[in-house]
Amino acid sequence: MLAKYRAERDKRLRPDGNAQYLALKGRLAHDLDDPYTPVEPREAKTDHVMFAFVGGGSRV
Repeated sequence: MLAKYRAERDKRLRPDGNAQYLALKGRLAHDLDDPYTPVEPREAKTDHVMFAFVGGGSRV
């Protein structure tokens, strides 16, 4: 099954990699702003974490 997904991914990989994307500058610079989430400055968080579990999804 993984071979199937690998083959599909390989069909979509491009030799120009990240260079295929447009830079968000000039005419496209407005896309950097999120109109739905206003920026609200806050103090930095100083929580102490003993253990952090990141990426808890399962691989099927």
